[in-house]
Amino acid sequence: MHKAIGHLVATGPFPVVFLVMVLLVASRSNLVYGIGRYGRLLTISGAEPAAGPRRRVWLWANAGATQRAMDNIRRRGWIVISLSYLTVGIQTIVNVAAGVVGLSWPRYVLAAIPGWLAWALIYSTIGYAVWRAAGAAAAGSPVGIAVIATALAAVAFLAVRRLRRSRRAHGASQDG
Repeated sequence: MHKAIGHLVATGPFPVVFLVMVLLVASRSNLVYGIGRYGRLLTISGAEPAAGPRRRVWLWANAGATQRAMDNIRRRGWIVISLSYLTVGIQTIVNVAAGVVGLSWPRYVLAAIPGWLAWALIYSTIGYAVWRAAGAAAAGSPVGIAVIATALAAVAFLAVRRLRRSRRAHGASQDG
């Protein structure tokens, strides 16, 4: 599918490419928003859980400061949703957060539409070509491969370290 999209972007008529890109980003972001809403349902909404990680999340999410922050995002966060589409790596976090804070779906979509259009414009013109060129350059270059390998190793190291700390903290809290 990735090659088919690449071929379409490289050779297709602009209106078709633009529409496909809008549909792709809208589908993906609505799915991620839905995951955030589902997460809210599982961890925040409803009665206070008796114990465990769900209770800790529930207590944090229902704390006064957290609720005030969520209310602020509900009232003023729409611009963050729109602007997140102009970044790399922030869109998913923002879309999940919109679902978690309980931003209504109609308000979310209204905030996302300008971002979808901007994202589609970028990726249907120069954005996709830039990503392909950067990926090809990194994969074909020994330095690029070393940078990618180092980044992956660092992520793995930090994940293992965090997991170990979490286990130690969890074990210590059960001992006390």
